[in-house]
Amino acid sequence: MIQSIVDLHRYPILDTQAGGGRSVVEACHRQFRETGLCMLPGFLQPEALSTMVGEAQRLSGEAHITEQYRGSDTSTDPRATHAKFGAVAYDRLADDSLLRALYEWDGLTSLVEAIVNQPLNRTSDPLVSCTLSYFSQGDELGWHYDSNEATVSLLLQAADEGGAFEFVPRTRGHGVDAKEREQAVLDGQAEHLISPDLTAGTLSIFNGNQALHRVSPNTGKRQRIVALLNYAAEADYVFNEQVHMRFFGRTSPSMRLFNSVSFVNKC
Repeated sequence: MIQSIVDLHRYPILDTQAGGGRSVVEACHRQFRETGLCMLPGFLQPEALSTMVGEAQRLSGEAHITEQYRGSDTSTDPRATHAKFGAVAYDRLADDSLLRALYEWDGLTSLVEAIVNQPLNRTSDPLVSCTLSYFSQGDELGWHYDSNEATVSLLLQAADEGGAFEFVPRTRGHGVDAKEREQAVLDGQAEHLISPDLTAGTLSIFNGNQALHRVSPNTGKRQRIVALLNYAAEADYVFNEQVHMRFFGRTSPSMRLFNSVSFVNKC
């Protein structure tokens, strides 16, 4: 089934230890090491992308809208930023969902592990493991950091105007120059900013805990739709109740609560 989802001709990743698969991993790992961002455009087969978009659009009416302003209390965190978007939880994906099948494929986990050079597990969270995020006109995700080193996202539909992913490498934990880069971006300077031309079907892996990033306001009429695939170093990781309520307005009776730091992806 996976061959009908992933373009294995372009990305021969069934075996990441040899041949073309090893070449893909080495190139992606080099990108990730040098910039903190790795992109695999055209990762999905066109028919699979169309099917995933169809499912996301059918579920869009169920999206829970979250809006918040986040501030900062240290020099290494962004100043108050605005976030507004809709989210659909993992348990709303159909049993035969291609997005669910992709996330639950061990080969994808192995690929992400190899790129970031870190052992990872799919999370066991019934809501947050693999989610859909919707950015309608006026929605955005302001400058922020993630808790986890490896943020994994799959762009299903780009906005027709705005809604750009913007990324600034090494703005946390890299000394005085990093702090200056962070402040420059918050002051509206774009010298260090990377704004890749993401196309639908692109898989992105980036170190969201070390790089300031955002989704700029969607100024067009078409929704930006992105799937977020969550991984954690811990086995059987589950997010806390506060994360569930913030993004979905509900909890799941089957969830397990842990006291560790959340690995939530938001972009």
